[in-house]
Amino acid sequence: GGREAPSEGEDFRDGFRAKRSRNKNLGLDQPDIPEAEHPVILHHPDTGREILYISRGITQRVVGMPKYESDELLKELSAHSTHSDYVYAHDWQVGDMVMFDTLGTLHCRDAWDPSERRVMRQMSTLWTPPGER
Repeated sequence: GGREAPSEGEDFRDGFRAKRSRNKNLGLDQPDIPEAEHPVILHHPDTGREILYISRGITQRVVGMPKYESDELLKELSAHSTHSDYVYAHDWQVGDMVMFDTLGTLHCRDAWDPSERRVMRQMSTLWTPPGER
C-alpha cells in the first residue's frame, strides 16, 4: 500500500514527499548525482511563505503513491504552478538583467534565435537564517 491521492477537500500539503532526479529527464548519465527526497511543500526561509517544490522536468514521483496517481497529482500541481496568474514572462531588451530567487521560482526560457548572442550567468548567495543575522 501507499499514500492515496488527496480526496476532495483534503489538503495535498499534509505529508506528501517527492523524489527528484536531474539524471533521467535531462538526458544525463551521471549516476553520481543521487536521487533526493523532499517535502512537496517547503516554507521559504526568509518569508515563511509556502513553496510548491516540484518541477516538471525533475520531480519523478510522489513517494508512497501508485505511479498513475503520482503522475496525475504532479500534472495537476504543475498546471497550477504554471497558470498564467503566476507567470512572469520577460520581454528582453539589450542590456537587461533579471534576478530571481530560485528556491521559490520555477524558471525556464523560451526559444531564441541561435544566431543572436545570449549570455547567462548564475549567481549564488550565502543565506543566513533570520535568527542568526
